[in-house]
Amino acid sequence: MHRVNVGNVEISDNNNVLIVAELGVTHNGSLKDAKKMMKAAVEAGMDIIKCEMFFADRLVGDRNAIRKTMTNQGIYEKNYYDLLKELEFSKEELLDLKHYADKLEIPFFGTCFDFEEIDFAVENNFAAIKFSSGEINHLPLLKYGAKTGLPIFIDTGGSLLFEIEKAVLTIRNEGNENIIIMHNPSGYPAAPEKTNLRMIPSIKHLCDKPVGLSCHTPGKEAIIAAVAIGANVIEKPLSLDINYFGFEHIFSIPIEECREYVETIKFVEKALGENERLLDDFEESIRNSGRQSLLAATDIKKGDVLSETNTRFARPNIGISPEYYDIIIGRKVQKDIKSNEFITWEHI
Repeated sequence: MHRVNVGNVEISDNNNVLIVAELGVTHNGSLKDAKKMMKAAVEAGMDIIKCEMFFADRLVGDRNAIRKTMTNQGIYEKNYYDLLKELEFSKEELLDLKHYADKLEIPFFGTCFDFEEIDFAVENNFAAIKFSSGEINHLPLLKYGAKTGLPIFIDTGGSLLFEIEKAVLTIRNEGNENIIIMHNPSGYPAAPEKTNLRMIPSIKHLCDKPVGLSCHTPGKEAIIAAVAIGANVIEKPLSLDINYFGFEHIFSIPIEECREYVETIKFVEKALGENERLLDDFEESIRNSGRQSLLAATDIKKGDVLSETNTRFARPNIGISPEYYDIIIGRKVQKDIKSNEFITWEHI
């Protein structure tokens, strides 16, 4: 799999999962709240922060469109233009967040929906850029982003495999191999039966690129499973209050649980371990103490023949292993062996 570097972090199967703190829209348009989430992410040990860079006046063509989402209080419905207008940050505010990330010494990147936003990311030294699922077939935008040379995250919600492959090829054809593909289950929130985490290894095999999960499922269960199945990146929104009546809060991480969330990912990574059995000194001692070996059931004199009646097995693994029993039964011993003494090759 092709390795990708974002900032000073390498993303590959041989490295730790990249944990992305998603500001998304759960800051509710508040710069102060966004910074609180950023601070919580850094204190919890997350690796990188992502923001949304959209401008409603350019992004929304149908000013009468309605968006619905599920919240912990029920269905939330709002005019889409008005919603984004309330949640968007100005360029000055986005730059403020970037400077705050620099102060916190954490890489920062953003989701781009327009050519102008890509230029803004480049001009202000963003660590990467991202395209949402809705832009996966916006080939002109993908090409423009690819030419920057920045690492590119791309969401794939609602996309067929051939569309994912086409988007990746479009970016690669511009000479940019630094691509991270994000499995992005559709839904706000995404139902567990629609999360389809088995897509992660499938996409990785198809595109030979790092693959992550942009999680829209409440709780930590999908995150744990994604890491276990091979996700290289985990992205999930943060929230100051998951009970807030608004978009994306229902499947976000409460900031007070950020540290536990990171520790959970780290635990799963450690538990996955290696794909080959390598025993350390402790495991060797447990292995030997738990295995049985041959010992004398009675006193055995030099010249006596080992048999089923004068031998038995017991722990630990000090004597001859039971796997050689058929070989040593019937042999004469070369020295006296006391009852309950382990029989070694020196006795044979």
